[in-house]
Amino acid sequence: MARRPELMVVSGELSGSRFSVPKTGLRLGRSSSNDICIADEELSRNHCMFECDGEDGLCVVDLASANGTFVNGSQLGSEAHKLRVGDIIEVGATKVRVVGDAEPPAAVPPAAAVIKEAPAGVVDLGLGTSDAAQPQAAQPAAASGGAPGAALRRRVVNVIWVCVAALLVVSTVLLLTTPTERRAVEPRTAAADETASRQKALHSLAYEKVDADSSHVFRYCAEIGQDGVLHVVFDDLPGENRRMDREGRLSSWAKDELGRIFDSPEWLELEDAYSGPSASSENALRCWRLRIVRGGSVKEVRVENTLEPKGFQMVRERLETLVNNELGVQSIQRSRDELIKSSEHSEALGDEKWEERDVEYGNLCECISFYKSAKNDLSTIGSNTERLGILQRKIEKAEAELKKRYEEVRFEAERAKQIGDWERARSEFRKICDMIPDKGDPRHMEANAIMVDVESRIEAVKKGGKSK
Repeated sequence: MARRPELMVVSGELSGSRFSVPKTGLRLGRSSSNDICIADEELSRNHCMFECDGEDGLCVVDLASANGTFVNGSQLGSEAHKLRVGDIIEVGATKVRVVGDAEPPAAVPPAAAVIKEAPAGVVDLGLGTSDAAQPQAAQPAAASGGAPGAALRRRVVNVIWVCVAALLVVSTVLLLTTPTERRAVEPRTAAADETASRQKALHSLAYEKVDADSSHVFRYCAEIGQDGVLHVVFDDLPGENRRMDREGRLSSWAKDELGRIFDSPEWLELEDAYSGPSASSENALRCWRLRIVRGGSVKEVRVENTLEPKGFQMVRERLETLVNNELGVQSIQRSRDELIKSSEHSEALGDEKWEERDVEYGNLCECISFYKSAKNDLSTIGSNTERLGILQRKIEKAEAELKKRYEEVRFEAERAKQIGDWERARSEFRKICDMIPDKGDPRHMEANAIMVDVESRIEAVKKGGKSK
């Protein structure tokens, strides 16, 4: 049975990528929800669709794109176009070629053919029954010195010399060709490694969770595009009227974690679908859909109105945790009442730290952190705009006070440094580090670096040296 052709990107940002077309089809476009997502402004969000045609064929359909889909230079209409191996599909700046099974390598000519094509001056070695050897065999023994075994001895000597010569030739060829071959192989190996790395990279991800019945609809959707941007939409309607729409760029850690998730045996061993009673018969829908495009392969798993397989549950929970942590939206997993109580508690803690802002240097930073947590919990609900405004004003007030105190302390620290009062300079820069305890904050990092330098100067003075 013939193998279905595949698609290879021959130009554009995904050049070198190879895709097989599943029975469900392969969609290409600018949107991250596509199987092949290409960030090209010339492409429509959903540009074209590759579909299976019969047992071993492919066809392409233009999805009413703005700039059209071209096959071998001709623009497609609204009908599906049957593809053949070698066809070039052009969409925007990207060209895709239809490829089949690799051609078999050229056959190596048999040794006999090589011998027959050898130059006429080649001496017969007496190892076969060639025509050149027959006249010598017909010569009288007297011409060979008269001894009956002389011809046989000469044959043996000739064979030995031929073997030695052959070994010398083979050794010379190996010595001359091995470096060249190594130079030729190394770039191919590097290119293969780069291709393998690209093939394993996550191209796009679409995850959707739905829990709906006649009274409410809960929907959680996360998408990751080729540009590494994570987009999450969350709806809980109409009961609590909660809505959230957030996006952010994935961290390096998150990308590595995604690789670990989708390399796990739990994911690789999952089937395409797990289904129970239909939504219409149950008048309810509880389903999960996870679709990833990774390198040249597409894998989609759907679980509908049935218990989750343990492997899928593990993958789903790890993915949800990663997504929520990346965007700081862990609170979407809690109910409205829980979020309101959490927001009120965080605001109360922030108020306490504000009142005690003169007690410890770090209290202002803690105050801001509590206020932001309270605002995040409340913004997930999205209904109490008055309270959100109050929290935002508290955050701005605390941040302004922190900025003022930071500038005052830094001025004193710089002045002490200028006059060479190293002990006081160290004390003032230490205040900044205590005031802004976040080691990732540029103000903390600067103060800490200067403090290290100041301490080295103090040590030099103690040892009797001079500090400039």
